[in-house]
Amino acid sequence: MDKPIITLTTDFGNDAFAIAQIKAVIYGISPQTNVIECASNVASFNLIEGAFILSEISQYFSWAIHVGVVDPGVGSARKPLIIETKRGFFVGPDNGLLIPAAKKSDLIRVYEIDPGALGKVKISNTFHGRDVFSRVAALLSKGIPAKNLSKCEIKEWHDLEILPNQIVFIDPYGNIKINNSAEYRLGQKLKFRLSGKDNSDCWQGEAAFCRTFSDVGRGDYLFYLGSNWNLELAVNFGSAAQVLDAQVGDIIEIE
Repeated sequence: MDKPIITLTTDFGNDAFAIAQIKAVIYGISPQTNVIECASNVASFNLIEGAFILSEISQYFSWAIHVGVVDPGVGSARKPLIIETKRGFFVGPDNGLLIPAAKKSDLIRVYEIDPGALGKVKISNTFHGRDVFSRVAALLSKGIPAKNLSKCEIKEWHDLEILPNQIVFIDPYGNIKINNSAEYRLGQKLKFRLSGKDNSDCWQGEAAFCRTFSDVGRGDYLFYLGSNWNLELAVNFGSAAQVLDAQVGDIIEIE
């Protein structure tokens, strides 16, 4: 590995100050590392969205160290983790955020980070992304074994349950990515509704399963196999999320 890669996936939004501090810590320890800010706009506290983004991003790196920080439990008793996989490491909180991505990358073992192994470092109660996770990632990039940065290997951790037909991401166009493998035939008509939105007695719409957006008219709904190989619901030249008032975590019932 000539030039190690560390990726960052966070819900810091436009807090460039925080991202800059994380990068400064990494470069201060491992100046040859290539730091890639993959996504900083995960919806605040949204573990489902963060897990989906991290899982999809990580599949396009042959080997990397992935830092994930969506951490509403920062400073609490939740554990800080290093997850070793066949395609690199995942570093972040034990709240389920890292697990779907780590499983896709062939999870090998999980360690609880030992902050004491980081040396004389002042650790904030509210910014482990800078003071713990970025330092651990930088040390891993220099070839320090994960076990040397940990208290112990652990066998239990918080998993993240993503339900069938749950919305996992909404893109800037308002297209809705759904936890569904999209095993439908082209042209098949599907009724749908947003679960729990005072519409239990009626379907909100019907859409054909199509190949792409132009298969329907302007303003019409369509289902299709998205670029992440899951089912998506869209409005051609419109926002399905806005029309349905849908959010990540909602369930789309489909018949």
